[in-house]
Amino acid sequence: MPDRIDSPPQEVVVSAVAAPYTSFRKPGGYAPRLDYQPLQDVIERWPAYVPALAEELKPGRGYCDITVDEVDEAIRGLTSPHIVIRRHAVCLLGDRRLGAAIARRVLPLLGQTVSQDPDATVRRLAILSPLWWRKRSHRYANVVREALNDLAAEVREVAAYWLREQNARPAGRLRASRGDGADVCNDGGPAAVLVVDLRVASPDQRVEAVGGRWAGQFDDDFLAGEPNGTRHPR
Repeated sequence: MPDRIDSPPQEVVVSAVAAPYTSFRKPGGYAPRLDYQPLQDVIERWPAYVPALAEELKPGRGYCDITVDEVDEAIRGLTSPHIVIRRHAVCLLGDRRLGAAIARRVLPLLGQTVSQDPDATVRRLAILSPLWWRKRSHRYANVVREALNDLAAEVREVAAYWLREQNARPAGRLRASRGDGADVCNDGGPAAVLVVDLRVASPDQRVEAVGGRWAGQFDDDFLAGEPNGTRHPR
């Protein structure tokens, strides 16, 4: 490493250090799990490399995809003292493919990041990440509205964009007929209009189809049903 006379050039070191955090790393197989400790060690031991690392790992360069098993480490990255790591982590946590259970963990943390992170770029990215979670992020609209008053123009601009995007999406409509004959509607979120003959089967509003053709959860995870009792979340 750089402490030695025969150490490799800076660009070689930076590329090697950054590689596990970029799209160069493919999940599964022999790919190492997400681990910010090696990156943190380099940042703290050789701070002269930080500008080059920040450039190599800047948003838009192409980050690695993570699995559900790596979410804890990404969450830990949100609280790192190092901006490079926080910017990386906040982007990884915007992956909607991680699923509804992860959304319930991650979205409140992204909301806290919007309000509390000292770095404007991290705050801006924390607004953009929930946007990819689509309907599930609607409940955090108040946090984004508060960001319209952020001191940083880049944060205010992306907050306005987020609100425009969410408001522009058509509301999905799911209608079910309860046992007492009353209609139950869900009008939130980006989904095509869906009107099917459903009945609410339990107090937690789990719905199943009359005749067993459709089934789903009457909440943020259910946008459209599929035959044979499966769910099709977007």
